[in-house]
Amino acid sequence: MWSQVRLWIIKRDSAKCVKCGKSGIHGNSSLNPYLLLHVDHITPHAAGGDFWDEKNLQVLCENCHKIKTLQDIKIIQNAKMSNGMFPLDLWNKDV
Repeated sequence: MWSQVRLWIIKRDSAKCVKCGKSGIHGNSSLNPYLLLHVDHITPHAAGGDFWDEKNLQVLCENCHKIKTLQDIKIIQNAKMSNGMFPLDLWNKDV
């Protein structure tokens, strides 16, 4: 199911990273150029974002996805710490 949603989101976003505009079509993978693109949850599932909502999904290149993921982790950790939880609790408990 995820592979179908992923492909639909990639096509919806014209197979380009919504942040930098990099296209997956010109990638190095001759088998599947879309492998270079990531479908990202705009609001992470761990922060209450809907996993399947197409409005919560966007295409990012690998580099932009890494940057956003690091930012998301910091935001979630800060929210957890402000609630009296340790950052490592992020991986052990549901938000």
